[in-house]
Amino acid sequence: MGDDRGKPLFRGTALIADVLVEGDLPRGFVSLHTNERGGLALLPFQNEYVRVIAFDLAKMEISPKEPLDIEEVQETVDAIVPYPLRIGNPQWITRFRAQNRLLSTYRNERLFFAGDAAHLYIPVAAQGMNTGIQDAFNLAWKLSFVCRGRAPESLLDSYNEERHLIGERTRKLSDLLFQLFIKQARSTTYRKISSKVMGLALSTTPVQNLMSGRVSQTGVEYRHTALSKAQRFGGLPKSAINAGDRVPDLDLADDDGLGIRLYDLMRTPGFVLIGFASSYTSSRKKEAMAAELARLKDRYAGSLQCLMVLGEGLPRQGDVPTFLDARREVLHKLGARPGDVFLVRPDGYLAFRADDPRRLPGLLGSWLSTPVADSGVRTVPDGVLR
Repeated sequence: MGDDRGKPLFRGTALIADVLVEGDLPRGFVSLHTNERGGLALLPFQNEYVRVIAFDLAKMEISPKEPLDIEEVQETVDAIVPYPLRIGNPQWITRFRAQNRLLSTYRNERLFFAGDAAHLYIPVAAQGMNTGIQDAFNLAWKLSFVCRGRAPESLLDSYNEERHLIGERTRKLSDLLFQLFIKQARSTTYRKISSKVMGLALSTTPVQNLMSGRVSQTGVEYRHTALSKAQRFGGLPKSAINAGDRVPDLDLADDDGLGIRLYDLMRTPGFVLIGFASSYTSSRKKEAMAAELARLKDRYAGSLQCLMVLGEGLPRQGDVPTFLDARREVLHKLGARPGDVFLVRPDGYLAFRADDPRRLPGLLGSWLSTPVADSGVRTVPDGVLR
């Protein structure tokens, strides 16, 4: 299950320490420094401590088992940071040998792999933990639904398909940043040129948005999977929300005019099905949509929340909770058109969108099964995880 492409690019030993720092260290962001001695990152915490991560070229051949003291870290800080800093009171101090590995698959029959069991990255991009948390969340809700008989077993196949490519992308980003890091350290000319080029690039809005999405991982999408491709809505611009995309938070208003956020509604475990209607939608179509949503809510009780969102007018409560798109966020962020329906997954991604509620039973079959009576006993149905 190993992946030969995951052979470590970085074989040396790095230094890491959580310390108190005296000096003019900027506290609002991460500070990165490189020179001929190597590269060093300073990551401020909220409790006044700062994490020091250093790739000191003069010390990379030292065994990770060799004890590390504060004086040695101070010497590295003095050699790389261009302004005086005094460190002390370490909470954690160690050498470490970073790995850069990725499994060829995140599933082997009944075994699923997530987090560090699935991937290890050079800690330059600082995305290992975020990626692992998303692995676990992606797998957890699918296992929960399948093991309780509320989703088809085939849903588990989407875990590896969705998350493995994200693991590959994260590794490529980590590799790229590390290579830039080391090249800057080893070449004064490269350091000067790359600093100017990267400074210009990072000052542009598209690059800032791209990097923000990569680092925060709000830019992760699953359009590449077979299920997303099968349920993608055709004829939309590439920028429009479609199957496999992360759904942004939406500001809605209830019948009392009070605001409520979509993400708050999603705190209740399960899928959320949103129907959108406007003044251009006839009363008959609104009633038909509301009736279909009410029917599906009852059919998938405990697995599916259903709600109506109106483009205009006053929401009237019935069998399905109804809200007003007061800030036009459903209209603009989702690109919703009258009659559109959106299924939001428990992890905040769009399962599919459709323009006809009559298509919903067929589309939902890939995500949900009609639940059996829930006795409270959690057993795995025959065939699951085999």
